[in-house]
Amino acid sequence: MAFLGIHILSSKQLEAVKAEAAGFAVSEAGKAVAVLKQTSIGSIVAKDIAAMQDKNLSGAQKFSTVVANTAPLVLKYATAGGLVAVLADVEDIARSLVQSVYNDTKSTTAGRVAAAVLKRFGIAV
Repeated sequence: MAFLGIHILSSKQLEAVKAEAAGFAVSEAGKAVAVLKQTSIGSIVAKDIAAMQDKNLSGAQKFSTVVANTAPLVLKYATAGGLVAVLADVEDIARSLVQSVYNDTKSTTAGRVAAAVLKRFGIAV
């Protein structure tokens, strides 16, 4: 219902909006990726991605190569904190980290889409 340009939501509508917004909540893996991007690992990944640009490999091969280079760094970082882990355990985080750094440094549309989504939910960017 709209009243003088103000939209009033019923409790049911408000709960539906909250449920939809919860789907965009940052996961624990997303938080880990954000932290890792702020370490030296983030800049190493960015340099590795840039170095792959001129290689005669498919995009998937480049991605796999950067993930293979990144996973041991993430493993070393995690085990330095006392976590007992194996390389296979950190590969998903490494993949997410590489994709996130790629989106930040190479993708021309991911940042705009992310900004639009955040703006839609009233989150300043």
